[in-house]
Amino acid sequence: MKQITDRKVWRMVGWVFSLLAGIGTAQAQTVGACRFDRSTLQFTGTPVQQAQCLLRPVARWGKVAAAPAVLPPVLEALLGQAVGIERSKLRTYLGATGADESSTGGGLDSPIGARYFVFHDTSAPWLGDAPDFPADDTPSLNDLATYKRPDAVAHVFISRTGQTLVGHDFNVPWRATKLESQAIGAPARGLFLHIELLQPRRRDPAGGPKNDALAPMPGFTAMQYERLAQLYAAASVRAGRWLVPAFHAAIDEGLADAHDDPQNFVLADFAAALDRLQQAVAGAPVASAPLAASAPAVSVEVSASASPSPVATGDACAPIVAGLRRLAAGTELVASGSGGKTWKALYDECDSSDRFAGQALPSHSGKPLRCSTDPNRVGFLSRYADGTVVYQAKASVDADGSPVVGGSGWPNDVQTWLTYDKGSKDTFVNAEEVPFIVLPLPAKEAGVSLMKDMGVGKGDLAVVVSGGRCSFALLGDAGPWFRLGEISLRAHEDLGNPQCRTPGERPCKRLKGGSGIGISQGVTYIVFPGTRPKPLLSDTVNQVVREKANALAQRFLEANAKP
Repeated sequence: MKQITDRKVWRMVGWVFSLLAGIGTAQAQTVGACRFDRSTLQFTGTPVQQAQCLLRPVARWGKVAAAPAVLPPVLEALLGQAVGIERSKLRTYLGATGADESSTGGGLDSPIGARYFVFHDTSAPWLGDAPDFPADDTPSLNDLATYKRPDAVAHVFISRTGQTLVGHDFNVPWRATKLESQAIGAPARGLFLHIELLQPRRRDPAGGPKNDALAPMPGFTAMQYERLAQLYAAASVRAGRWLVPAFHAAIDEGLADAHDDPQNFVLADFAAALDRLQQAVAGAPVASAPLAASAPAVSVEVSASASPSPVATGDACAPIVAGLRRLAAGTELVASGSGGKTWKALYDECDSSDRFAGQALPSHSGKPLRCSTDPNRVGFLSRYADGTVVYQAKASVDADGSPVVGGSGWPNDVQTWLTYDKGSKDTFVNAEEVPFIVLPLPAKEAGVSLMKDMGVGKGDLAVVVSGGRCSFALLGDAGPWFRLGEISLRAHEDLGNPQCRTPGERPCKRLKGGSGIGISQGVTYIVFPGTRPKPLLSDTVNQVVREKANALAQRFLEANAKP
C-alpha cells in the first residue's frame, strides 16, 4: 500500500491526468481512469468490463498497464452472476482448511452491500538495501500483530504463511483508496472491501534513498492466494453476487499521490485457487495440498492456470503440474564469464537498472530499450544433473513466422531463427500454428551467452507450464540478450491466453493490444538440451514435439522428485 516516491513529480502527473480526464472537479460525472460514475456508484461497463480495467497489471512505480486485463476464464465466468455456493457447504469447507467465519471477514449469514473486492499489498516490512528477500516463512515477514488496531487500514490482512487478521468485519464500511476518501466521499461507504496481502519490499537502486519499489517475485505465496480465494467467496456469498475484484493502483489511477500496489500479483494464481475452492465446496476431488498455517519456501512455484483443466494439451498436463510441485531444487545456473553472477541476478539487474551484465541496453528508433518497463521477472533459473534447465519468468508474445506479423510491428519478423529440415513444405516456423519458446541471443559485448551455458540449440524440446495448462514446445526463435520469457502465439493459446483480436480467426489478422498481451510472470519453462527431433518436418512437428517433450518431462520429474 506504499505511496510513490518523488511526490511532487507524481502529484503534478496526477494533476495533469485529472485535467485531461475531467476528474478534478465536483461537477465531473465519472472519476478515475476506470470511470467511477457518481450517480450509479459503480465503474463504467459490465462487471467483466469493469474487472478488465480494474485488474490491469501494476508495474514498478505504480505504472498501470494501458491494455485491458486478460481475465482467466474461471473468473470471467463468475462476474455479474449470482453466487451458487451454499453457506453450509462453505462453512464446512472453511473448517476443513483451518479457517472459520470469524477469520474470513465475519458471519456468512450477515448480508453486505459491497460491490468491489480490492487487492492491496502492505509494502512492508521494508528491507532497505538487503541483497535478497528472506524465505516466506521468516517470522519478521509474517507479523500480523503490527496491523492489529481499531483503525486498521483494511478489512482483512493475509500473511505469507496464510494466516489472517480481521481488521474490520466485511459489514463495516471502511475506505482505503483515494477514490473513496478524496473523490467520492460518503456515498462510497460500504461499496469496497479491502484485503491487505503482506509483502516485503526492498530499495530499488535506480530510485531515491527511501523508495520501496522492489517486491519479491513471485509477489505472493500459494497460501496467500488460497486464503484470498476463501475471503472472496465468503464476501460474495454475503453480497449475493460475485464481487468485482480490483487492484488498488488501478482504482486510484489518475488521482494525485496514488499507490503502486499490488506488485507482482498473478491473476491466474488467484483464479486457480478460486476454482479449487469451488470444486472442493461442491464435493469434487481436488488435487492440491492442504492449506498449512506455515510452510517452507518451495523450490518451484507453479503459476496457476487461466482454467482448471488443460485444453490444448489434454490429460498429459496433469502429471506434469503435479510433478513440478514435487520437484527438488536444482543448481542455480551461473553465467560463464560474468565473474560468478547467476543468470537470475543478471536479469534482476536489468529489471531494476536497465543494464545487463554491466552494459547499457541498445536503442530502437533513437530510444533506449528498457527492462524496467517490461521486466523479465525471473523467479529462478536452475540446472539439474541430467542437463535439464528449469526457469520461471514472464511469457511475452512472439508472432514470428505467422501471417499476422505484418500488422503487429517490431520486433516481430516474417522469419524465425529455427528452420525445418529438408523435405518440409515450409522453411520457417509459424508462430500461430506451432508452440515454441524464445531464448536470448549471446550478449557479445558482455561476453556471456545463456544458450551456451544451457547447452541448447535450435529445435530442442521444452514444456511451458502455467498452472493446469501446458504447451509442448521447441526452441524456435531467438531474441534480445536482455529479455527472457517469450513464447509463440500457439503456445499462448495452449496456455489459455489466445492472442487474436477476433476469436477463432485463422490466420489471425490482428493481435490483442496491437502486438499481443502476454502473461506477466510465473510461467515455468522446462528445457531439454540436445533433443531436437530428427528429422524436423513442418507436417509432423506438433505431434512429434508433443510426444517426445511429454515423455522427457515425465521422466525428468520422476527422477528429480523430492524424497
